[in-house]
Amino acid sequence: MDSNSMKEKIKAEMQHQVGISFVELQNLIGSDAFGDYAICFPDDENLILWGNCSFDFFEAIWDLMSEKVIVPHPTSVLTYHVDGRVPNLPIARSKPRNGYKKPHWFPITFSFSKQRGSP
Repeated sequence: MDSNSMKEKIKAEMQHQVGISFVELQNLIGSDAFGDYAICFPDDENLILWGNCSFDFFEAIWDLMSEKVIVPHPTSVLTYHVDGRVPNLPIARSKPRNGYKKPHWFPITFSFSKQRGSP
């Protein structure tokens, strides 16, 4: 599945769900969502949003965020415990001024942007 197909599938699923996690998105897409890429904060490569992503999945998520179709929201690590996958990384509690020296995970979920509204 290419990134455009993933984007459409994600948008369709988000019509029925608020606060969707990376675990749920990868489960929705299936094996094509998994790979060797990580989604990080642009200005801190050690502040990781999610790992084990395919390039197409990374591109789909990044495009949807850049286009302001979806917006990330901080969430509790418990969300990911319930969903069944938690990265083996320290939890990022805040964003240090000079960034992290070692990888940290910042747990988020997604919802539709209020600016863009539902498709």
